[in-house]
Amino acid sequence: MAALTPELRSTVAGYLKRAQEGTLVQSVNALHDFLLGQKLAWNLKLSPELVGVHPENRDGLGISASHVQELITNIASIGFSTAESRAVCLEVPADSRGDLCREFNRRLSAEANGKLAPVNPTMLKYASIVGSHANQAARCFVHGVCHEDPKVTIEGRLSMEKLAMVDPVWHSSIREGLTWMVVSYEIAEVFPEYVALAQSAGNAAGQIASGEGELQLARKVNQAIEGFLTRTGKDTVSYTDIAPGILRSKPPSGSSLPGIFTFVLRYGGGAGSDSFLAKTEKHIRAHGIASRSQGPEFWSALSTEIKGSSNQRVLWRHMLLKLAFCGPGKILNLGDIKRALAGKDILPKAEQAEKLALRMHQLLHADARLTGEVAAATLSEVEMEMTAVIFQKKKFTTRALRKYDDSGAPVNNARVLELGFEKGVQVIRKADEVVAVVEEIQPDKVTLKLASDGSLVTCSANAFIQGKWKKHTDKSQPIQVGEWWESSPCASPDFLISTVKGRVMLSMLQQYEAFKHEKALQIFSKPREVKSLKAFAVGALQVPICTNRVDIRPSSQAGSQGAILIGSMKGAGADMSVYIVPSVTFPKDGNIGFISPAWCMKASCDKEECNLEVSAPAAAKNFSKQKLEKMNASIHLPSIRNFRKIEVDDSLVIFRPDLAKADDIEKLEPLTPTPAPKKKARTS
Repeated sequence: MAALTPELRSTVAGYLKRAQEGTLVQSVNALHDFLLGQKLAWNLKLSPELVGVHPENRDGLGISASHVQELITNIASIGFSTAESRAVCLEVPADSRGDLCREFNRRLSAEANGKLAPVNPTMLKYASIVGSHANQAARCFVHGVCHEDPKVTIEGRLSMEKLAMVDPVWHSSIREGLTWMVVSYEIAEVFPEYVALAQSAGNAAGQIASGEGELQLARKVNQAIEGFLTRTGKDTVSYTDIAPGILRSKPPSGSSLPGIFTFVLRYGGGAGSDSFLAKTEKHIRAHGIASRSQGPEFWSALSTEIKGSSNQRVLWRHMLLKLAFCGPGKILNLGDIKRALAGKDILPKAEQAEKLALRMHQLLHADARLTGEVAAATLSEVEMEMTAVIFQKKKFTTRALRKYDDSGAPVNNARVLELGFEKGVQVIRKADEVVAVVEEIQPDKVTLKLASDGSLVTCSANAFIQGKWKKHTDKSQPIQVGEWWESSPCASPDFLISTVKGRVMLSMLQQYEAFKHEKALQIFSKPREVKSLKAFAVGALQVPICTNRVDIRPSSQAGSQGAILIGSMKGAGADMSVYIVPSVTFPKDGNIGFISPAWCMKASCDKEECNLEVSAPAAAKNFSKQKLEKMNASIHLPSIRNFRKIEVDDSLVIFRPDLAKADDIEKLEPLTPTPAPKKKARTS
């Protein structure tokens, strides 16, 4: 391995700087090529047993145990390709410098509730930063971890023998090892930012790795805030200070970042390992679905301040977050989150829940018989239970007592029972619609009787916990619809009306495309007015009447104000009248708008004030007699024609006698002063 000289350090720093400034994938790929050329990195075929997870992978989250389980099913269904596997790892020093990495992997496995393979810290020689989930999937096969996919399992456990028959390429890569690019430990030691940038580049390039979910974005925000405050010496930070660096890898949940930033800044509790956010992440990673997406509105609502209160219920917010990521999908909707932080019926209960959680924390951590993992998992389960009770989420609150062993793994079937599954219940697997009846529920597996042939099979209990199976009721027999053709599109009044509207609009478009005097007209708004920029002889100016609103209503009803009748059609029973309706939208805030000059002109019912009128083509002097059908060969439309000569800068005014007021207008009488009374003459 080459020494990291000052010249090499300067070059590496340059690549990382360019990656931070925007060219993430290109700069990291170029850096890796440079490291390989300088013998600071090398390609090596490694057994999955030798590779753990780097502590800073996925911004300190490590990996998602649930995603590893999902990845196994996904790869088994589409096949493994070594060409698509781009794995990058760092050396793990055998001395004390590697102790943090070894302890991180031991804890990661212990907290995974049996979803990950056990770890022998002494065997870890390398730590992955790209390709981590795929490597953990391989380790699960080596150790026969429980899994629900019968394609690659025997008696509910992953089997290398079964895999050899299903996917020989994947089996070979696990048995013989996969080719990794190993990067010198010195690179990460001298350049701490390298791991995060390399891992983000892996996500952005769409490799076999899970995309950055909302939970990982929350971790990245927390770290970015801490780094910014430390680097600048400031005590405040804004969204624009940290967002560009986080969005550089184009995370799928980027739209949620503003809400996540506000939540982490206000209620994350800092970057320490005992912060609110760190403890919430740990529980979700081990017991929930870390890849679940809640959406930007969820995070915005969760970060809303409680008005008029000095206590912002930080613990309560994290109880909500745990339930949202660990409970059944969408167990908490947006309305629940808003009520949780504003509802007068909810906040007093939230206060009591916080007090009970704090008291239970004291009791659990005072019991020397409980490991830290068991105490933390139990407390979080109770917190979620209380939250579900407050919101009356019956699917979550009808639950059995859970029991765990010293590692935190379940030793009874409570988690499956509390989801409503029990012996005799008919279930269906969402992925392939396999139907079965539950025969027995054990802590780690469920025995099923297949509806297809009556045979007994087993699958993992985790498959039920993760929502991959659901209760099933046989579908009823289909009911024949008699004489359905009487409801066909040709018999549908709504469909026919839409067809006529479409044909009218097409005719308006054709008429407007033939208009050649657009730039001879000047249009004003507020108030609306159209002026001519050139002179027109009588009859020389014909302005098309174009609109994006066509109104079809029963002929017994009058048209709306300003609408122009263009024909009639046969409706469902009564005849229908067809009108084109005024429509103008002026451009604003990037909206292109909709401006048809005919609707911008002034109108008057006094012909002496006007210079234009609504004109009909010779073939359609009376529009009320024009019959519009779905297959009309042609549709005649009115236009605006000048009946007086128009000079430059003349205002265009349409004669619309139909706009005259029908009501009698009272004549106003002039007020004449009453003559003063004559003074009487004085007599002497």
